[in-house]
This record gives sequence, structure tokens and C-alpha cells, in this order.
Amino acid sequence: MAEAARRVGVRKMVAIGNLFAYAPEVPLPLTEEYLFAGLPAVEHRGVGWLKRNLALLADLYHREYGLPMAVVYSANAYGPRDSLDQAHAHVIPSLIIKCFREKELRVWGDGTGTRDFLFASDIAEGIVLAVEKLAAPDFVNIGSESEISIRELVDLIVDCTGFSGKVTYESAKAGGDTRRVASTAKARRLLGFRSKIEIKEGLRRTIEWYRQQMASL
Repeated sequence: MAEAARRVGVRKMVAIGNLFAYAPEVPLPLTEEYLFAGLPAVEHRGVGWLKRNLALLADLYHREYGLPMAVVYSANAYGPRDSLDQAHAHVIPSLIIKCFREKELRVWGDGTGTRDFLFASDIAEGIVLAVEKLAAPDFVNIGSESEISIRELVDLIVDCTGFSGKVTYESAKAGGDTRRVASTAKARRLLGFRSKIEIKEGLRRTIEWYRQQMASL
């Protein structure tokens, strides 16, 4: 994509990464200075290395070819128009679909792990701000800076969907980082970025979209 952008003379390119680029042992909240410290988690090493290397790619294309390329590393994305395929959906859409389709909600892990979720419109705003204000080949994190445990997330989704079945946590299937949250101090300073949609409102909008879509299936 960077090569295609260079060839057609794109004036500026912003690539989108995620927090899997960071090693699990670096200090929290995740700050940009630790992007290249340690190794991405083994269970996410494919996407982790891919997303981490976007920053290197941006630097290379900027120095070698003059392509203005910057990178935004986003917290976990969610919102309407996400996947309807439960088998391949991320945590929020997967939980929502299960609440509408199943009588028992099985959740991987014990629910104590925490994540930082960022609504789709906030991500879009962060990208636009990066296009307008982020100097190439720099990179920034964007997120809500608000950790929520998986158990709290499940409770919110259960309440909003009206799910009345049994909720079971499968601790033996736990995996991944126990915590993952990004500092957005750099994005606030350079871009003026602040997330606007809190998790309860974001879930309400997302669940309403899924409710409408699944009613028509």
C-alpha cells in the first residue's frame, strides 16, 4: 500500500495499527516510547509484528522516497457494521451475537482481564486529525484511556441486550495480556484528540445495530 501511494503521488498516508504491536511486559498505560521494547506477545505475534513494523515502514518511505506517512495505533475498535460472523468476530460483536442467539453465554477467561475499547467514530476522528496534524513519519496511540474488565463488559452487554440465560466463564481458555490500555497523552498534545463516546453509549448504539441486523436474518 505504501508503494502504491508513492507511485501515484499520494500527498499524505496514515496507516492504522493496534496495541498488539506492544510487548506485554512494557509499562501501562502504553506509551509510544515503548513501541520497540521487547517482543509482541506470542499469541499475537503475526499481527503484532505487522502493526509494529508500520512505524518502520513509515520512516523508511519518508526518508527514502519522501512519502509523508504516519501511523495511528488504536485501542480495540468496536461499533455498528462490524462482523456478523460469530466465529471470526472480535470480543464485543461476538458477545452481542451470542446474547441474541444462545441460551448460555460462554466467555473465555475468568473475566478479570481489562481492555481499552474505542468507538468507531472516535477512531475515524483520530485518523482525520492525524492526516491534518501528525507530522510524518511520527506515530501516536489513540484510545479511550478507560480500562474495563471483561466481566464488566459482559455485564453491560447482558443488560443492554436483555439476555436472561446463564453466563459461564471458562478460565481454562484464558489467554493474552491481562491488561492492555494506551496512553493518549501524545495524541492529545499533538492532535487535540480526545475520545467522545463512552463505553455504555457506544455499546447501546452497537447493540441496536446488531438487533436490527439479526432481526432481518
